[in-house]
Amino acid sequence: MKKIGPRKIRDRGKEILDAMTPEERERVAELRRWMDEDERKFLQNIPAIRKAAELTQAEVAEKLGMAQAGVSRLENQGDMLLSTLGKYLEAVGEHPRLVVEINGEDYELDLGALAENLY
Repeated sequence: MKKIGPRKIRDRGKEILDAMTPEERERVAELRRWMDEDERKFLQNIPAIRKAAELTQAEVAEKLGMAQAGVSRLENQGDMLLSTLGKYLEAVGEHPRLVVEINGEDYELDLGALAENLY
């Protein structure tokens, strides 16, 4: 997965890809797609993330400093702020992030850092 970061790393990767034949570049792209699909676990909703971490709502509530009913409301609301989502995800796991695909490449947004910068 490509992280937005130092330009030199990105440029070096581009140089390597540019030196490949079209068939080699396609094979690299195919392997990247396969690895992404194979390694990423897709979770369909917020409670599924908590359950994957083998945590109860009460345990998450304790980490967040709120009542269990508050976690229940968070998990069942249709929309939430990114900062709220980041805090929830930090409570159930490590390094919360969002991934977006742009022109066939994955970019990630660190929700933990985003939440820190907002407060």
